[in-house]
Amino acid sequence: MVESGLPTTFRGYHEVVFGLGADLQRVEDLASRLGNAGVGEKATSLRTRVQQQRFTVAVLGEFKRGKSTFINALLGEAVLPSDIAPTTACINRVVYGLRPAATLYFKDQREPTDVPVDRLEESITKLTAAAAERAAEVSEAVIAWPIRFCSNGIDLLDTPGLADEAAMSEVTRRVLPQVDAALFVIMADSPFSESEGRFLEELLEHDPGRVIFVVTAIDRIRKVADRDRLLDNIRDRIRKRLLSAAERRFAD
Repeated sequence: MVESGLPTTFRGYHEVVFGLGADLQRVEDLASRLGNAGVGEKATSLRTRVQQQRFTVAVLGEFKRGKSTFINALLGEAVLPSDIAPTTACINRVVYGLRPAATLYFKDQREPTDVPVDRLEESITKLTAAAAERAAEVSEAVIAWPIRFCSNGIDLLDTPGLADEAAMSEVTRRVLPQVDAALFVIMADSPFSESEGRFLEELLEHDPGRVIFVVTAIDRIRKVADRDRLLDNIRDRIRKRLLSAAERRFAD
């Protein structure tokens, strides 16, 4: 049964998945006939993710906005390294697993390597020169954890902070085409800067299914009334930025 366009039964869900896969296959075929390789590649990528029933939610934002700390809060434990200095140096993919485990995948296609979860900072951070050298060889670290959020085919990506280094920003930008939804992390102390606004516009160009804004460190604002005012201000900034971007995009 489907009500209001949403499946309400297990069978209905799979009917929607099957239908969406078929529709995307038709888009691929049409793009091929029209010679539009870009649209065809996007349709193929999306169809594969739909059929595999795996979806990617990326945690994005500038460096030192609390992305890793936010994910650790979801995990219920300080699994991902965090520090007062910019830390994350590669993509960290959190997936569901009955037992904690971590595997490193390398840029040069060598065999993946398992590492202890409690020693991740030695391979995926910039906290020391030796760690940064090792992290430069890693394309992705996959961390399995018994987290309910990821138990239904959801991959949660922790990304390097934007505006940290050009190379780190590029690592983050390369994953945007794979993103089905984004958690955009903003810090209460410095909410929604101009550079964050520019990145939001860039993110929307890749058309993720949904962007959810997360304000971290809100507890640093002691008065509840001040917190409410801050959140209203952030909402207003985001709304104005999106309206301005839409006006420029559709001016013609």
